[in-house]
Amino acid sequence: MIDYFKAFIGICFSLVPYFFFKVSNELTFIFIFIFIIFLFYGFETFFRNISEIIVTDDGIYQKNAILKEKYLSWDKIDTIKLRYFSTRRDKEKGWLELSIYKNNHKIKIYSSISNFSNILNIIANKAKNNNFEINNNTRLNFRAFGLII
Repeated sequence: MIDYFKAFIGICFSLVPYFFFKVSNELTFIFIFIFIIFLFYGFETFFRNISEIIVTDDGIYQKNAILKEKYLSWDKIDTIKLRYFSTRRDKEKGWLELSIYKNNHKIKIYSSISNFSNILNIIANKAKNNNFEINNNTRLNFRAFGLII
């Protein structure tokens, strides 16, 4: 919910100067650019929130009502990446992004979803049984959750 609020505030702040003050053409382009960035952020938040991740014995699905369903079978997955993005210098707060690749297809899962730790557990178990390409940072991020792959 906070992401929608951030997008709304960003859109408002980018439009207020344009409608209430006389701004030059250069500033108009800057405010339109800022508006587009926050509009994109709002749409991305919306699509992320309507997505549903389904993990089965055969593979992983990403479904939503608007975009095309994505499916990756476990035996076809090439690479798994688990990245941490810190919002503070001390790295106390942040979020994780789990990316699962098959050729040029990708499913991204963010740590803000409710069952993220369960999905990480399943992925770690599948990584032990399959030959996924996993970099050292991904291994360290899994280890921070107590999962060794």
